Amino acid sequence: MKSLYRSGQAFEYRVRDALRAMGYYCLRSPQSRSPLDLVAIKRGAVLFVQCKRSGALGVDAWNALYELAAACGAIPLLASTRRRHVEYWRLLELKDGSNKPQPMGGFLPERY
Repeated sequence: MKSLYRSGQAFEYRVRDALRAMGYYCLRSPQSRSPLDLVAIKRGAVLFVQCKRSGALGVDAWNALYELAAACGAIPLLASTRRRHVEYWRLLELKDGSNKPQPMGGFLPERY
């Protein structure tokens, strides 16, 4: 269990460092059990980020992140990894729990 935590923590640091390199000010929320792992702020953009290496986010966690971001005017993002590169996905709508694909679209934070 400890190694899974450390692996997840390392991925959060990787995402944080990548966003910082793009000019974002980042706050990490370690072990908070909140809907988000990172808040990234830059002029004109506030990102609420959940980091999941697999890219899979359950219905409850998805909807909590989406609703919190909507209430605050932030952009809800899921950060995942593919071939050692960080990918960012914007949550487009609430998840309904069906077997449909996750309602998300690609997102490039460096363009904000």
